[in-house]
Amino acid sequence: MQQQVVAEDRNKVVLFRNFTDQVFSSVKPHEVTGGNGRKMMVVDENCKWANEDYTFEPGTFRYMPKWKAIHFAKHLVNRELLRLGHENDTSPKRPSDNPFYMELFNKAVIEDPNAIAMTESKSEEEAMNLNKDMEIAALRAENERLRASGVKPPVDAMEEMVPHTITEEDIKANPGIENDVKPGDEVLLSKPAEEGSSELKTPIEDDEDEEFEGLSDVKPDVKA
Repeated sequence: MQQQVVAEDRNKVVLFRNFTDQVFSSVKPHEVTGGNGRKMMVVDENCKWANEDYTFEPGTFRYMPKWKAIHFAKHLVNRELLRLGHENDTSPKRPSDNPFYMELFNKAVIEDPNAIAMTESKSEEEAMNLNKDMEIAALRAENERLRASGVKPPVDAMEEMVPHTITEEDIKANPGIENDVKPGDEVLLSKPAEEGSSELKTPIEDDEDEEFEGLSDVKPDVKA
């Protein structure tokens, strides 16, 4: 029974946050200072999942299942611990017993105490939907900010945006988009209020597992 509870907890959707002031990415380099004091640009090779590259800009959030967030948090926290000179605190066997590790981990993984336990596939779907909602809200807020300052938004009147799955008919009706999308890809459709028509937008970009003891019952400090 305890194993089932832990498994369900790991399938809850959480927010992963890059709490640092440097990009966390397997493709975009960030600056580090070597032991000799020289600065160099490196990428985070462990910022991947199932061989897919990920990039998290400084201060950004993304919803994902807890088991995936633990993976990214582990490598981001290890990077920061090394930078702070706490190399002996990296990858602890029981993270919840290591205050240095957990202080940073709690900044990277933000849990909703009301989150509902669900299956692994359902948690992936729920995270994808929440990220779409967050992206739509951010686009609307940015458009409002631009309008308030007298600037016309790049996509005007983006009052309605809905997820859409690309079909063969979309490819035929929009010559040229086959270079950017393929049937089955998820995109956002914006509906300009004045014309009342929809137009296709760029696709949303969005298994190894991390086995840690003692994390399922840890309550992160969401204020951090």
